[in-house]
Amino acid sequence: MFHSSIGSFLILFPHLQIFHDCVSEILSSSEKIPEKMDSDSLEKTIDTLSYLSNPKEQEYPHLYCLGSGMSSVISSMAATRFQHLGMHLGSSYDWRFRSKGDVLLVVSGSGQTTTTIDFVRSAKEVGMEVIGITSYDDSPLGWSSDVILTVPGREIRASNFERPINEIDFIVPVFEYNSAIVLDSIVAELSERLSITEESMRQEHANVE
Repeated sequence: MFHSSIGSFLILFPHLQIFHDCVSEILSSSEKIPEKMDSDSLEKTIDTLSYLSNPKEQEYPHLYCLGSGMSSVISSMAATRFQHLGMHLGSSYDWRFRSKGDVLLVVSGSGQTTTTIDFVRSAKEVGMEVIGITSYDDSPLGWSSDVILTVPGREIRASNFERPINEIDFIVPVFEYNSAIVLDSIVAELSERLSITEESMRQEHANVE
């Protein structure tokens, strides 16, 4: 229905073709998420994050959600949402306090941004578990992660941080939008499995603010 609404919008406002193309590209890519997602990896991710809400072996394991550029915006959004579930979040400023039992969730479309991979390597050095979200599982992030979620949307393999600015055209951040959908859907699944109500999540949101 939403697709048909966008089509009707274009008929009424034909001069907004670029707007229409952008929305269509994002929606078309998001529909491919289920076919790209490996069910075993998704279950392992949910199990790992469930442990962070109900720690058994460590009193206060922390979840670090990191990324670079636009991916850092998505990882920050996810961190807030996971905090609503009662998880203990660590930021890049707290990175020196990381320890075994903590979890690093990394968002990177290319899977090879240098600064992001540096965090992954230092996480593995202390025995942290790494969850990677990328469009390319055959990448440094894919090879280094304990579990990888393949999310469609990133068509150019090279990291934007390593490309000259004159080679970068207007970017529709399809991967980032898709990652936000995947992460918030994981939050919804966790809230159901852990019997966390919307009311309690709103109380956590007030504490964050």
